Amino acid sequence: MMILKKKIQSAIHSAKTTLIAGIDPDYEKIPQSLKSRFSNKTECVEAFCKAIIEKLSPVVCGFKFNLAFFEVLGPNAFDVLKNVLDAVPDNKLIIADAKRGDIGNTAKKYAEAFFDRLHCDFITVNPLMGFETIEPFLGDARKGVFCLTLTSNPGADDFLLKSTQNGETLAVSIAAGLNKMQRKTDTVIGMVTGATKTERLHPVLAAYPEAPLLIPGLGAQGGDISKLIKALEFHKGVAFPVISRAIIYASDGEDWQQKANEKAIAFKNELSPLYKA
Repeated sequence: MMILKKKIQSAIHSAKTTLIAGIDPDYEKIPQSLKSRFSNKTECVEAFCKAIIEKLSPVVCGFKFNLAFFEVLGPNAFDVLKNVLDAVPDNKLIIADAKRGDIGNTAKKYAEAFFDRLHCDFITVNPLMGFETIEPFLGDARKGVFCLTLTSNPGADDFLLKSTQNGETLAVSIAAGLNKMQRKTDTVIGMVTGATKTERLHPVLAAYPEAPLLIPGLGAQGGDISKLIKALEFHKGVAFPVISRAIIYASDGEDWQQKANEKAIAFKNELSPLYKA
């Protein structure tokens, strides 16, 4: 396996974009034309995900898998997830959106599950129990983490945008801490920064100027692409915008695969300033 930094560049250049497609397989939103072919919900979800991956792979540089939409399937959830992940082409990034954050021995098992068993490239992690909870995910140059830093949801105001004793926000403190951690490891350490918070992004980016960014909040959440591009104009790290529902549920008709492809291409074109050849 190649080191992750090289895989990132390969994935970006192969698709000529940094766009990540979010895979959030909500059974209720899957087109009826596909549902009618299956009596089993888990088989339908698996088929939907695989079809989306096949159709979008030429258009995006990777996929983000929201674990909640798989866990809700019940006892066979991880079998479905594993089968879907196996369908991702080798030259595409795989991001497990798991938001894990726990004490060392537990975090070590999460790292083993998502890196060694499911072979994900990245996992999202929650730092609110302390930076020590991130350390078990580090040490492998083939892997990476995206740490929740300034999230796109309104509840980010409750903690991440509160001022600390130093007068900076918690989000800035997290960014600065991640910057220090990155200097001591070959594992790629990135930040999750929401596209709905572009007006608060500058001090966060200043605290970690070369951070890879995973950016939710576009599409269904209403983030503004032009404002995001402007906010990232001078950022040195790779920015990975993530769009989920607005792409994979672009149509509930017979043309759902083609419409998903067309929507991804449209977003890819809008986000083209973030792609640097």
